[in-house]
Order: sequence, then structure tokens, then C-alpha cells
Amino acid sequence: MLAMQTHWISSAVLFTLLGISEAFTGARVTSLSLLTWPQPKSHRLPQDVPLKSTGDAQRSLSMVATKPQIKKNVIKGTDPEKLKLGRYELFSADESKMNLDLDLNAFKFEGGRDLRRLYHDSDRIVVAEYYMAKCPTCKIMRELMHPLMKKLRGSVQFVEVEILEDQDVIRQAGLFSVPAVQVFKEGQIIDHFSGLQTATKLRQRFSALLQQHQDIY
Repeated sequence: MLAMQTHWISSAVLFTLLGISEAFTGARVTSLSLLTWPQPKSHRLPQDVPLKSTGDAQRSLSMVATKPQIKKNVIKGTDPEKLKLGRYELFSADESKMNLDLDLNAFKFEGGRDLRRLYHDSDRIVVAEYYMAKCPTCKIMRELMHPLMKKLRGSVQFVEVEILEDQDVIRQAGLFSVPAVQVFKEGQIIDHFSGLQTATKLRQRFSALLQQHQDIY
């Protein structure tokens, strides 16, 4: 009698385990040797990759489980559509938005009203540097631009524009990011760049630019 009860208990345990396995795996099994806990698919290792150490296993798991990162094209600096505009089309010629008292023979200027006036009326190369007061990268860029612009005094006119103080001029300029620089000649963008630049690259860039447009002096 005891042997029969033990047999029935063993059978019950067996079928219970088989039922649990079928519920998890979705496959009917007929042997306890197939009772294994299913692994998550994202962490399964490729069978053809030899693993030499725990580090190899971790790297393989990372390759299988990590989704590829898709980089999106992010436009920085100036809107490409703005570069297609004709002369004097970037900023409006509304005199109410210009500084009409501006000294056109001066070297350094500030703000959107000054920039609009220089854009329409200056006969020199106008360098506009756009920045945000609380931007650390902008601060570094300004420290590099200031001494260079002073050396080019007489060849260029330099205007700084804080983007939060005149958002209308920033919209017309077509800026996507700061720090950014736009260079104008007779109402046309002749150069533009954004992001932090080295002092050497800035010198080389403006040297080439002045040689190309030295006919205006």
C-alpha cells in the first residue's frame, strides 16, 4: 500500500512539472530532461561565437541585447535655405528696426539693430558673432574672436548679437545653434560657421576670406 501511494505521489509531481514547463515554453515535453527554464531572447548568445572568458560572454551579451543607435542628421549653424537668398534679402530693410544713428566708420558694434544697419549700408566685410550669455562654449569662442577681430580692424566691422535679446533678427538669420558666425559683404552671406573653433583655424579662415574679397578696400 505504501509503495503504491509513493508511486502515485511521484507521478503527480512529474505531471505537475511537465505542465509548468509546457506553460512557460509553449512546447509539450515528455521527459524531465527537457525541463529547463526559458532564457529571454534578447540575452541569448550566438552559438557560433567562441567564448574564452567571462569578459567575452559579457561583450557578446552586450552585442546581442543592445539596439543599434541610429544617428539623425542634425542641422547646425545657418539654415541652408537662407544661404540661397539674394542680396539684401536676409534681413528686412525696415528702418524702425535699424540703428539710424550708427557711426558706419566704427569698428565694433552690438545687437540686432546695429547688425541690420551694417548689413544694408556698410561697404566693408561685416562679421556677426551670435552667442548666448549663459553658454560656456560661446564664452570661449568670444575670447578667441575678440583678439582676432582687433587685428583685422580696418578690414572688417565686428558685431556681437545676444540671441535672447533680439529673437527676430535671429529668426531672420536662420540660426539653429550657437556659437555661430555669419560674414556678410554687400548684403550677401560670404561665409558662415558654428561651434567652437581653434584660434589657428579662425586665423586661417579669415586670412583666406580677406584675400578673396580684398577688392572691396
